[in-house]
Amino acid sequence: MILAAGLGSRLGGAGGGAPKALAPVLGRPLLAYTLEALAQAGVHQAYVVLGYRGAEIEAALAGLGPGGPSLHVVWNPDYRLPNGSSLAAARAAVAQAPFLLLMADHLLSVEAIRRMLGAEQRFAIGVDRGPLPASRLTDATRVRLRPDGLVAAFGKRLRRWDGIDTGIFRCHPDVFAVIDELGVDSELSAIMTRVAARQPFHAVDLSGAFWLDVDTPADLREAESLLRHG
Repeated sequence: MILAAGLGSRLGGAGGGAPKALAPVLGRPLLAYTLEALAQAGVHQAYVVLGYRGAEIEAALAGLGPGGPSLHVVWNPDYRLPNGSSLAAARAAVAQAPFLLLMADHLLSVEAIRRMLGAEQRFAIGVDRGPLPASRLTDATRVRLRPDGLVAAFGKRLRRWDGIDTGIFRCHPDVFAVIDELGVDSELSAIMTRVAARQPFHAVDLSGAFWLDVDTPADLREAESLLRHG
């Protein structure tokens, strides 16, 4: 499940006027890299949640699909709400089995996705526990772990934290009961923190595997630099 419904306003003109999921990175849409990595990791089916400028992204998906996973579109009419609304919109599509949850504005390597596919727990998040440049920590979602290594909390303002959210989760349909309690206008971090308070939420170490949150013009330049130099 790929969340691609948001406004992406912080990217501004650096996206070339395209919706964020289609912002050009070395001449290719940002979303194309995620779909390609999923295919190479062995994923055969993907749902993309659309909202803001969704018709443009849906039209582009036809050109991004060949050779990749089978693509299905889910619409989030409440896309101006926090990102929990996009997960809520996907309920009918993934209510029967565990699924991977990804963000359309995160680049993830094949290795990162494979490590997450190897997780067998009901809930897990990919975390980077290695040293990261200060520029990548400014707006990152932080993850605090319990002494037993399970996740305790998520949030951008955590004062004590042990790793950084890389933008990929393994989720169980139990997550939708939490959304029912908190409301569709909840941030994903609040939803996952509530889940972690109730059942084991594992951390999969993605340190050393390439990932990047592409949120600003500076992030876009960094993405192109990293991909160019392989």
